[in-house]
Amino acid sequence: MANINLLPTDLGPDPQVAKVSEKLVRFVTFLTACLVILIIVSIASFELITRKINETNTNKENLKASISSLETTEQKLILIKDRIDKSSTVISEETASKQIEEIEGLITSVPSGVTIVQSEVFPQRTEIVFSVPESKTVGELVQLIESTGRFRIVQLKSIEFSNKDAYKLGFVLIN
Repeated sequence: MANINLLPTDLGPDPQVAKVSEKLVRFVTFLTACLVILIIVSIASFELITRKINETNTNKENLKASISSLETTEQKLILIKDRIDKSSTVISEETASKQIEEIEGLITSVPSGVTIVQSEVFPQRTEIVFSVPESKTVGELVQLIESTGRFRIVQLKSIEFSNKDAYKLGFVLIN
C-alpha cells in the first residue's frame, strides 16, 4: 500500500528538527548500550576481584597454617639439637669413668691420715686436693702418685700450709 499523508505538511515537524531528533534518539540508544555494557563489565570485574580476594584469603590462611606447622617443627628440631648436644656431653662424660677408675685406684693406696679435700673429674684430666698431716707423708704421697704410672702428666697445682690442716696439695692428673 502506498503511504498517503492527508495532513498538511506545514502541520508536521520541520524536516531539520526531525533529523536532529532522529540523531538524538540514535545517540541516546548508543549511550544506553554503552552504559549497559559498562555495568556488565563492572559487575564482572567486581566478581573477579571478589574471587581473587577470597583466593588470597584462603592462601593466607594456608600459609599461616604452614608457618605454624613449621614453627612447631623448628621447635622440635631445636629440642632435638639440644638433646644431641646434651647426649654428646654425656658421651664425653662417659670417658671420665676411666679417670674415675684411675683415681679410685689411687685413693685406695694413699698413706694413712691423708684425706681428699676436693676432687673434680673431667674427661681429659682430674684435679684433686689432698690434706696431708705431716711433711713425711707429703713425700710418700707424691712418690705414690708418681709410681702408679697411671697418669701421663702429674702437675703440682698448689701447695698450702696451715697449722690447723697441715699441708694441702693440689694436683692436676692427666691421662
